[in-house]
Amino acid sequence: MKNKIVMFRTKNIHSSLSILIALMSFLAINMFSLHAIAPPVELRLNTIIEPVATFVLDETDVEITLGTPYTVGYTLTGNVPLKLKITSDNAVGNNFYMVHENSSISDKILYVLKFDYGNNILSTVSPDNFVNMITNNYNDGELRIETLADAGDSITEGEYSDTITFIFESQ
Repeated sequence: MKNKIVMFRTKNIHSSLSILIALMSFLAINMFSLHAIAPPVELRLNTIIEPVATFVLDETDVEITLGTPYTVGYTLTGNVPLKLKITSDNAVGNNFYMVHENSSISDKILYVLKFDYGNNILSTVSPDNFVNMITNNYNDGELRIETLADAGDSITEGEYSDTITFIFESQ
């Protein structure tokens, strides 16, 4: 009887082991076949950051006194390296002028513009030339207007004016 019990246990162990191996093989095949039904798919992400720049003058209509420098502050914000061209309605060559309100009067007042291009240094502006801004981490700066004529100079009385335009382009 002992032999029968040992044989029964041996058969059961071999049968259980065979069933376990078969079950594991089945699970392994099914796991791999489930993943192999659809191949891997990739999703690539992309975005575009558009260039942005904003330039705001603290004042847009100023009255200056001859012989006294006048400073106008500005704020420049953006995310792109910029170059700047400053133009004037009455610029001639490398000079800026304010002209008399009566166009028949030829008197002009010469003035100099100095601009902070992002390095906290006021540089003399040459009309119609692009100058690279120093950085694209912009913040506050200033523009200075200096007249070369004193109040005592003999020029025709009246109102003198000019319009300055700031043109920004990406570098």
